[in-house]
Amino acid sequence: MVKKRKKTSPFRSLTFWVVAPLVVAALTAGWLLWRGIYDVSPRFDFILISINHESQKVLSGETLRLHPKDSVKILKISTNMLSDLGVRLVSRNFDVGALRHEEMILSTLLPNQEIFDHYNFTVWIKYRNQDLGYIDWQVQPGAEDWLDKASRTINSDHRLAILERAAQFLPDNREIKARLLEEYRSLKRWKQLAPMLEDMAKKKPDQEILNDLLEVYTGMQSKDGIISVLKRIIELNPDDLENQNRLAEIFEGAGKLKEAIIEYEGLLGRLDKKDRLPFYNRLGYLYTKIGRFKKAVFFYLKAAELDKKDANLYYNLSYLYEKIGQKEKADFYLGSAVGLKSEDMEGRLTLAERLIKKKDLKEAKKYLSEVLKEKPKSLDALLLMAQVLEKLGEKKELKEIYKRILSLEPENETVMFNLGALEYETGNLKASLNYLKTYLKSHPKDVATHEIVLDIYKKQNNVEMAFKEAQVLVELRPKEAGPYYYIFDHLAAKGNYEGIIRVMEKGLEANPKQTDFKMYLALACLKTGDGLKKARKQISDVLKEKPKSLDALLLMAQVLEKLGEKKELKEIYKRILSLEPKNETVVFNLAVLEYEAGNLKASLNYLKTYLKSHPKDVTAHEIVFDIYKKQNNVEMAFKEAQSLVELRPKEIGPYYYVFDRLAAKGDYEDIVRIVEKGLEANPKQTDLREYLVLAYLETGKEGLAIEQIKKILKVRPEDIKLLLHLARLREKRGEYLKALAAYGKVLEKSPDHEEAQEAYLRLRLKGVRGEGKE
Repeated sequence: MVKKRKKTSPFRSLTFWVVAPLVVAALTAGWLLWRGIYDVSPRFDFILISINHESQKVLSGETLRLHPKDSVKILKISTNMLSDLGVRLVSRNFDVGALRHEEMILSTLLPNQEIFDHYNFTVWIKYRNQDLGYIDWQVQPGAEDWLDKASRTINSDHRLAILERAAQFLPDNREIKARLLEEYRSLKRWKQLAPMLEDMAKKKPDQEILNDLLEVYTGMQSKDGIISVLKRIIELNPDDLENQNRLAEIFEGAGKLKEAIIEYEGLLGRLDKKDRLPFYNRLGYLYTKIGRFKKAVFFYLKAAELDKKDANLYYNLSYLYEKIGQKEKADFYLGSAVGLKSEDMEGRLTLAERLIKKKDLKEAKKYLSEVLKEKPKSLDALLLMAQVLEKLGEKKELKEIYKRILSLEPENETVMFNLGALEYETGNLKASLNYLKTYLKSHPKDVATHEIVLDIYKKQNNVEMAFKEAQVLVELRPKEAGPYYYIFDHLAAKGNYEGIIRVMEKGLEANPKQTDFKMYLALACLKTGDGLKKARKQISDVLKEKPKSLDALLLMAQVLEKLGEKKELKEIYKRILSLEPKNETVVFNLAVLEYEAGNLKASLNYLKTYLKSHPKDVTAHEIVFDIYKKQNNVEMAFKEAQSLVELRPKEIGPYYYVFDRLAAKGDYEDIVRIVEKGLEANPKQTDLREYLVLAYLETGKEGLAIEQIKKILKVRPEDIKLLLHLARLREKRGEYLKALAAYGKVLEKSPDHEEAQEAYLRLRLKGVRGEGKE
């Protein structure tokens, strides 16, 4: 079935033509929108900002300087983005985005709203997360803000802190710097002020700044700083004599004397002659200080030309001339000085002191006497007079001066000591002791004083106090040997050798090389008998240091003798003799040792030497006698026996040897002489009488023999043999009656004696009768 087409409406055709362009326009707009949003190359051009209602265009990378109180609003961000879609502003610690929406006072966005900090914010312009550019925002107060805040701050420390902070932020601001300088000056903060002014002076070295800097360094008492500024001031103004003089004075005060001299000399040429006097004086003084005495003299003479009445100039010239060896000129100017000030006691004191140094003591004494006449209580004069008198040796007058000083100054310990010493020297021991005791109360450890006190006690024979002082000195100065000697003598006198041992052992701790102490210790050990080995060791130490010490060798000999060390003792004796060949005691002792050891020859040699100086020493002769006997040296033994008989006639032994030797030689006459002499010394010695009887008989002196027999029988009446001998002699001499009596006595004592019986009978048969007496 065929359908019929409908006729197109004219209205519908119109709609098409209306809609179609709209669609095309929409598509075009969408395309453009898409390009605006998604363009591959976004670009930032500028920001338009309203600052205090004034517009300002800021490009990327520029710096925007703002005040914290500025009213700010971001008016426009210019980019190539459509309607700035996706564009934003970003900054750390700063809400910059808020300024896009409303106008705000900038301080409200600052951290803690602190307007006196300096802020640097980097504001980034971003498209989405892409950086398109940045602008540096500097937010800081102005100099006037700082100055205003400082002016409104009452507390000086707080005000100074504000200004210092302002200077830190605005280092080149002259107003801030000027205000800070003013504040430093008012507070006298010189150390902070100095570097600022120095910096200003470097940039502009004008007089005003340098004067300020001079004030600062003066306040700081910085001599180097003052010198530096003064040099610069003088460089700016060479005719500034006042500051040049001040520079010289500063150099002088700083001890830079040569620099001071240069400045003073520089001033002289620009001064009128009448104004030069003080500078001549200064130069004279300074040249004296650096030891250039001739230059000092030159300037003092120049000063003297201008001022002939200044005594001090003459004093100085006198001193300087003395220094350079011109004594006559020195004396001339010294006299001139004193002549100008006849009433000046202080000048006289000074002159006296100078004269003392020159050793012109008599002249010094004269001036001091004048001073003391006017001022008898002048302590200075008295002390100087004491010096003079001490050097002059005028002890009597010196003593009085010391007493006057003590009356004015009782606590003057030096004078008290000196007075004590002076009394000691003049023999006033009691007075000296009183002063020294007082002195020792405040100086208990003064060694010199204790030494004098010790000597005083010794001279007073105050043994106990002297001993105590010696002990004190040993404690105070253990290395000082002297007191130990006194302690030793004192203890030795008491026989306190144990005490000596204690003291000397302590002394040796402090004086390990003191040989005397070792000797004292050894002697004490020897005396106690308990420490012989210790004594031996001490003496051995001494002999190592002093191998030729006789005292040590002699003491060692005693120790070895006690120890019984005869071999070593012999060597010690030989060493003693090598040093002292005439030591007769050692010669004798060595002889005895050799004798006891059986070395007869060596012993004999020593004894012969000894007997040369001791010919009457019986003991030596006895030993020599015995040696000769042992050597079978008959002649020499006989001589020694004779010597012994002569030396000690009461000693019987030698008579026996003499008798035997003379009898062997038949020399009975000598026997008679010797024995008769022996009997004078030993009248009761019957042995000698028997020798004499024999000698009488041998020399035909029977009568004398009978007399001696009778004397023997008085002592030995029971001696039958001797009675029999007497009877025989009587019978031989024809004295029959006496012979009969003698035989009778024999028979009384020994009735069976055959010879006596026969002789008695024989005499009876001869007709001898009676009772003869014998």
